[in-house]
Amino acid sequence: MPLAFNLIREAKKRHPSWWGKAKVAERATVVVESDAFVLDISRHQHYQKRWWLNMSHGVVDRHGQLVTALNDKRGERHFYYPQEDRLSEIKQGRGIGAEPIEKDFVLYGGTLFDHFGHLLLDLTRTYQMLRLFRDHDSPIWFHYHRLRKGGTLADRTLITAWLDCLGIRQRARLVRRPIRARTLVSSSVLYRDRCFVTEDFHDACLAALRPELRDGLKNTTRKQKIAYLSRHKLSTGTTRFIGETEVVNRLSKIATVDVICPEELTFEQKLALYRQYDWVVGFPQACMNLKAFVPSSAGHPVARQVMFLAGPKTLSTNWVNIDAACGFNDYYVDCHPTDTTRQRADEGFQRSNSFGIDKVVNSIDMIAREG
Repeated sequence: MPLAFNLIREAKKRHPSWWGKAKVAERATVVVESDAFVLDISRHQHYQKRWWLNMSHGVVDRHGQLVTALNDKRGERHFYYPQEDRLSEIKQGRGIGAEPIEKDFVLYGGTLFDHFGHLLLDLTRTYQMLRLFRDHDSPIWFHYHRLRKGGTLADRTLITAWLDCLGIRQRARLVRRPIRARTLVSSSVLYRDRCFVTEDFHDACLAALRPELRDGLKNTTRKQKIAYLSRHKLSTGTTRFIGETEVVNRLSKIATVDVICPEELTFEQKLALYRQYDWVVGFPQACMNLKAFVPSSAGHPVARQVMFLAGPKTLSTNWVNIDAACGFNDYYVDCHPTDTTRQRADEGFQRSNSFGIDKVVNSIDMIAREG
């Protein structure tokens, strides 16, 4: 495959699309705390540009110290970190808030996000817990910051659909009041945004799907074709790739290529792509993280993946780190345009990037002929 190169081995962070740090970290650790407090969500001053400071939550140990392994970070930035005055009050036996709920045993799954990529990757604590407590009947507790008083998760279809895939929709509980847990069990994270993925990330992801779904994926019929994941119908997102509609039109003439718009598929259908197709290709996008959850079987590996790179910050190291931790050895293709003039972002997107249309189409055509 001469048009492609494996970025992990060859390009590293010098690549112009690179964004973040590359690291496969040691295995995650199980966190067990006795007489712990799970703090409910506190709302603070409204920060328009720093929304991650608007609210906070956390878990404190029996001595009133914050269990930092159970708080969220993206890069080096803390998310929803409890304010110091509240932590100080808790150490003094105050500041808990509402009357705590008493629980003998609490499984803590982390924070739920209403964003496809963060929903998948910021729930790694839950995936680790499912390796240990799949058949346990205890609820799994989550913090969720967008729920209003009296609301439920029922109308949060993105979240409930993924919880269904995990087989834990009925076990999921939201922290609405402080919880005093005689024993709390959770895990350190197996992934941190643009920082690292742990050695046991893949094992946890493979154990995360409900067994019936996992078995069904193993029995998916192969099409012996290529799936091109297109973003051309999206009206919002991080990056718009100018000219992708032309790519879609030209690919329609290649019989062994199916153009797929992931936003039109369910979670189950997205997962099945990696069993139905020999190759899944496209510009980097959140649904490509689903490959880590899909099982292989004898003589039937999951699809190889190809990502097209064009412009700065289009290759988050999340994909590079996941690739390295899972041992996929997937491919990355440079398709930077000859004209590198920075484009003005289209409405609804953070950036708009041009790319080499011929390079993308020719690469896919080559895979179709030789892959």
